[in-house]
Amino acid sequence: MHKIKELILIREEELMNNDFSLDFTIYCKRIWKEYLKFSLEQGIDEINYSIENQFLNEKYNLKLEEYNGRLQRHPLNVLNILNDFEKFNSNNKLKTKSKQEINDVFKNELIKYYEYCKNILNNCDTTIKDKVAGTNYFMQFLMNNNIFSLFDISRDIILKYIDSYKDCIISRKIYLNWSLRSFLEYLFLENILEIDYSFFIPAVKRNCQKNPRPFEKDDVIKLINYFKEHRFESSVGYRNYAMILIAAKTGLRKIDILNLKYSNINWE
Repeated sequence: MHKIKELILIREEELMNNDFSLDFTIYCKRIWKEYLKFSLEQGIDEINYSIENQFLNEKYNLKLEEYNGRLQRHPLNVLNILNDFEKFNSNNKLKTKSKQEINDVFKNELIKYYEYCKNILNNCDTTIKDKVAGTNYFMQFLMNNNIFSLFDISRDIILKYIDSYKDCIISRKIYLNWSLRSFLEYLFLENILEIDYSFFIPAVKRNCQKNPRPFEKDDVIKLINYFKEHRFESSVGYRNYAMILIAAKTGLRKIDILNLKYSNINWE
């Protein structure tokens, strides 16, 4: 039987090789390392189900009998990946890797759409990747409904597609609507569709406060000091400290900080 520390390295590689997102992989590693630390404190360095239950109960106050298995980012699900990746991988329905290949017509159009976003809209690489991924989902849906040409897209099939993810979380619905709206606008501007169906995409209401409470000065100082003290603990410690410092000093948004380049900084 593998040691927990060895399993973490193996599972991390398996997640990346099977096209799970980097964000999800990092989340899993954090839970696994907490579990490893907890197990070592109990004098155990191998998978132990009784220790798992104790860990979930003490660290997350979880009642396992209430878990229905639907949330991918549930700590119990993350431990299941560590125990048996193959079983999780075969049953997982939220995996980012496409389960169905789109036809050549759609592939060619997706390449053209990629070039349009890059050269005409001047979108950044992250935005283009998100748009193409969302459009790929839509194309798969079209094929599942026996539509193999973009010229056959209609309002009814668009509304049917939107209805197919109505029970998803809000952030997922916002993302799919955004990518669909952008693609439909492209089809109209390129004269592939005679009607601009992007206007039929409904807005998704966010459940958020209209006036979020800003951080107090003392809270900002505590936050900076925390990342300053912990910057030696990992390879990304200095990066996180720098990002928090930039945000606090300049007020830049997260996306602006992530897109910063050396050429944006005045070193004089």
